[in-house]
Amino acid sequence: MLSRRVLPGACRVLPVLIAAVGTLEYLAIDLPHLGRSLLFLYAASAVLLLNQRHPLASPLSALSVLVVFSVVDPLAATQGNTTLLLAMFSLFVVAAFNPARVAVAGGLFGLACLAVVALRAPVWDMSGFLVLVLLLLVAWGAGRLSALRDLVARDLRDQSERAVTERAEEAARAVELERARISRELHDIVAHHISVIVVQARGGRRCLTTAPEDSRQAFDAIEQMGGEALTEMRQLLGMLSTQQQAPLSPSASLTQLEPLLSQLRATGQEVELVVQGTAVPLPPGLDLAAYRIVQESLTNVVKHTRRSHARVTVSYRPADLQLEITDNGAGPSTATAADGHVPLGLLGMRERVAIYGGTLSTSHTPGTGLLVNAIFPLAQQVR
Repeated sequence: MLSRRVLPGACRVLPVLIAAVGTLEYLAIDLPHLGRSLLFLYAASAVLLLNQRHPLASPLSALSVLVVFSVVDPLAATQGNTTLLLAMFSLFVVAAFNPARVAVAGGLFGLACLAVVALRAPVWDMSGFLVLVLLLLVAWGAGRLSALRDLVARDLRDQSERAVTERAEEAARAVELERARISRELHDIVAHHISVIVVQARGGRRCLTTAPEDSRQAFDAIEQMGGEALTEMRQLLGMLSTQQQAPLSPSASLTQLEPLLSQLRATGQEVELVVQGTAVPLPPGLDLAAYRIVQESLTNVVKHTRRSHARVTVSYRPADLQLEITDNGAGPSTATAADGHVPLGLLGMRERVAIYGGTLSTSHTPGTGLLVNAIFPLAQQVR
């Protein structure tokens, strides 16, 4: 079958070829009214030349010319194969270049025209008529197959374009998620270390003249915290560079809580770590999320309380991992503010927990401080 690119050009040339073949056939038959027969032949072929511009009107007009031809000169219209070729080509155009309903209606019109021409034949032959009907149906069916192939090809193109669009949208969503993750990581790193640095600087300034040794220790701690913050930020930003060659240090995890708590204890913050149950290996992403939740919670303790006592409880349970961070300070609640604004730290903790299908709750009552409770389901995370 001709491709859809070649088919329109072929349909423009075929009427000329049919006219040429019909002329030779009429000359060979030696029709009594040759001029009149050629006139009808050329008229039908001429209107078929417009089949690409008028895919319905052109073939139907050609079929109408054939009907008039059979009425005016039944013998010439029914002798030879020229009339059949014109009718077959007309039905092919109707079926190939029109919608399905129009193609069906045009096909019925073509069969009706054929019936009129056949009835005008001097000699009626039922078997011959059935053969003509079959040939016209074959021509119409070939046109519909060509149209259906075009529809399938168009659908495949549309699906391909949708797939490309969906991949682009998925890539864009992945970029947005990565940006949000990096934003949370930067917030956690900067907020924690800067908060501790501020506390150390405040204490170092107060004891600069009265206790130089304590002041020196505070400034040493500031130097250490600043260096660690730079290291973590370089590690995070290095993940974005394709030219980064240096090996990265291990990601933060719950196994590194003691160094984190030691940093806070160096500022005078009382922090207690309690581990319940048997520790199990955790997926790196979940392990990092749990660590960041503890870090962010303790950062809030440092920023909003004054020398309170904090307690971190890590509970490894059969079905989940529970983190509970409490303090006895009187800092502000981390709940949603009156203006509807959710603090970035709390929002980041909620997002981290939600990624792994967990829950996060916070509560605050005067005299008992803030309680942060996070639960990560482990049934589908740990194998």
